Amino acid sequence: MDDDIIAALMSSNSNSEELPPLPDDSFNHNQLAGTLLKRLERLREGSCVALRGCWGRGKTDLLNRLARIIEAANSSNDSSISTTFKHVLTINPWKAQDLDLLTPLIAGVWNLIEESDRQECAEYARLLVKAGYIAGLHLLKAPISNENITNLVTDFGSKLLSKPPSSTEVGKQIKSNTHGIYFHKLVSKVIKDPNDRILVLIDDLDRCLPDKQLALLESMHFLLNMNPRAIFVVAIDPEHLRKALMSRHAFSSNDADGYVEKIFDFSQELVSANLDMRKYIYVKIDEDIRLSNNQNTTIRKWFQDKNIAREETLWQYFSGDHISTELRNPRVYERAFLKLRNLVLADPKENSVIHDRDDLRSLFPFWVLSTQRWPSLREAYHRLYEELSPHNFKDAHNVLIQQIGHYNPVTHAYNNYRSRQVNTVPDVACSRFLQHLSQVDMFFRSANL
Repeated sequence: MDDDIIAALMSSNSNSEELPPLPDDSFNHNQLAGTLLKRLERLREGSCVALRGCWGRGKTDLLNRLARIIEAANSSNDSSISTTFKHVLTINPWKAQDLDLLTPLIAGVWNLIEESDRQECAEYARLLVKAGYIAGLHLLKAPISNENITNLVTDFGSKLLSKPPSSTEVGKQIKSNTHGIYFHKLVSKVIKDPNDRILVLIDDLDRCLPDKQLALLESMHFLLNMNPRAIFVVAIDPEHLRKALMSRHAFSSNDADGYVEKIFDFSQELVSANLDMRKYIYVKIDEDIRLSNNQNTTIRKWFQDKNIAREETLWQYFSGDHISTELRNPRVYERAFLKLRNLVLADPKENSVIHDRDDLRSLFPFWVLSTQRWPSLREAYHRLYEELSPHNFKDAHNVLIQQIGHYNPVTHAYNNYRSRQVNTVPDVACSRFLQHLSQVDMFFRSANL
């Protein structure tokens, strides 16, 4: 499937009433999803792929676009458009209880099986669901009565299981060959053509507790051991997964990375350093905002009216050198612009503090972005400013570095700010830096935000 076909499919389904709307493609994820799809179609059956990206980088958005392309291709009337993936399953383990380790996946596959084939493969589904509950019991590491286990079993599980697994079965584990064969047989009832596949997308794994993350990865490894006609794509936060492995198995950082590499056949990186936020910023600052007087405005116009930023500098403030790579994150920007929309709606009048200097204005977006990424920084800025007032700024530079310097974006923004303070000693520059952040904070507080 070439790039032109993928673009046409995304365009034709952008207004579909049957599928949830996708946001504007500000990060070129449509193109990346198309490229990833081509790679997935060439993989052997039973492959497992990691979609690697930090918190908020856009892993869910990319998975949604990948699913949209496949769904659009399968529903197209054009016989020349086809994909090896005949079904897409999106599984979110974070929304399932810990005891329910495999049921969402097995239920998803089960629902794709024709009624006439279900009786023949019901035993496979039952044994897989039971294995998932046993693994979940082992994961909880706490004594649970058989009565409580019965209450925790889902509706789907209760339909398949003649009785829930017993707490005495906790010692049993999912076995590689046995359960791999069950899953292979189950998938084969859905995908009967050996050239076709199911695509399974696992999202929000990094929101699960560490033990559950690792238990799910190990379970998936066992299920894919017999090469079922399925490909798994798992969205992971490498740093979270590395810490989980180091905590549970006392791995070194290198050992943890090596373990992860053995689970996945290849990884697709979503690197923040390569992320260009300008298109997203342009869209957000020009979105219509309906005011209480039924008039429309935009963030760009409001900032100009308040003399907080000129038209030609607003987007630069949000994408300038003082904004470090760690803050160039779609989720951080999404939260920041929601905060700004609320600010526009509140329309505070006490905005004279923002008019002082250009370097204060440039810190306005940094304050919003950094406090949305780490809410505790807001109080830290305020506390430090009170401690290091303009009349008591001795050793301010060292105090800032010691107390909040471990937040790399803060150090980055401070160094950038200080470089513009010509002939100013570090302690005075630091005091001004905190003073300006405090002034931005006061502006938001005047709007009860």
